[in-house]
Amino acid sequence: MEQEKKTRSVFGRSKAGRRGRNEPRRAAEAQEIPAPALTPEERRRQAREQARQAAQQRLEREREEAARAAREEQERRHREELARARAEEQARRDALEREQRLSRARRQARRDVPDEAEDAPQAPDTPEPAQTRPRRARREKPARREKPAKTKAARAAKAGPAEGETEPPAQVPGSDNLTPTVPRAKGKTAPAFKKRKPHRVRNTNLGVKLLTMLGVVAALVFALVIFFKIQHIEVLGNEYYTADEVVDASGIVLGDNLLTLSKAGVAARIRADLPYVSEIQIKRALPNRVVITVAEFEVTYGIEDENGGWWLMNREGRVLDPSDEKEAKTHMVVQGLKINVPQVGEEIKPAATEGADISELSAKKDAAIAVLGLVEDSRFAKEIVTLDVSTSYDIILWYGTQYQIKLGNTEQLAYKMQYLQGVLNELESYQSGIIDLTFTEDKRAHFQPFG
Repeated sequence: MEQEKKTRSVFGRSKAGRRGRNEPRRAAEAQEIPAPALTPEERRRQAREQARQAAQQRLEREREEAARAAREEQERRHREELARARAEEQARRDALEREQRLSRARRQARRDVPDEAEDAPQAPDTPEPAQTRPRRARREKPARREKPAKTKAARAAKAGPAEGETEPPAQVPGSDNLTPTVPRAKGKTAPAFKKRKPHRVRNTNLGVKLLTMLGVVAALVFALVIFFKIQHIEVLGNEYYTADEVVDASGIVLGDNLLTLSKAGVAARIRADLPYVSEIQIKRALPNRVVITVAEFEVTYGIEDENGGWWLMNREGRVLDPSDEKEAKTHMVVQGLKINVPQVGEEIKPAATEGADISELSAKKDAAIAVLGLVEDSRFAKEIVTLDVSTSYDIILWYGTQYQIKLGNTEQLAYKMQYLQGVLNELESYQSGIIDLTFTEDKRAHFQPFG
């Protein structure tokens, strides 16, 4: 009778009462709750999230466009450098080719001069022409010293005509007539053509560029050594850790160079030494100041290791501090998963017992981390006391002792948590029971009071 009155007070008159008082009455009846409409606060939160995502996408597009423009500018400069280098190389080759043509022409002209001592015709009866002064040739630099002739004929040809004789007239190539030439003085030979070396085109631009580059590098090194030394380190957003602890963990020392400071290295060192830090932002403030902004985890969770010890961890599964059972149970506790004894700052590792399925242990760990993140972002995070991941396909939350929430597997977890918020808004404060969000039969939540 008491159960019938309770059921009638919550849901109205039961089916058992309508069928008759003599029929057995059920302990509880499943109640279907439609998908609730979003509250104004949820709509505003959803709008803010959409605006944030749109701004992030716009920022990513702008970054991609800037990167693409930078790549195009770099490629353009590279093409210009290549074109300039090719033009210089072509000019050098043209100059070298001109010099080679001139050199070949001089050698050809020298080869075309006939050997006057051998080709001159014999004219014994011809009277010796009057000796005149030869035409003055153009002054040239003295020719290179020639090697001594090896044969008598060569030495005689080089010595010129004997005393009292004049050089015979030269024969013009391609003509049958003999044209007399101006006789030369005794003991003198025709001036020899000097073989000029090809003119080398010196690349002065390369030297200028090299000197300019060395000057820029020297100036940069001088600026790095003398200026931009860190003199002030400012820490913002810290509550759990002191500013000195954050500075010590960062590894930054006063006097370090500000421009060569590695932001990624500083952030990695802080995360490794200070596990309660969730977000890190590092800014350079010229000329000598560094600003470190940190955000710390506000919610922690208790979990048990294989030896019965208790630890506090964050939503990412990173161990923060050792604890005892009493203190750990003041936080939300993860059940159904035991971990290896960890070190502070490490990520939890499921303890593998004999015959345990490694893939199932990994799935349970991933499910726990996924649910913790969604619970922490919800409005009822402080009311959840236990997360049970005894199996990865049957996840259970306990909302105090009032509601047992069945989530099933990890599919559509975000939708299930949003649906749960609407269900909790629909239920009365005096009601208690099981909220089924497994969606095994349909996409609706089912509530069944404790019997």
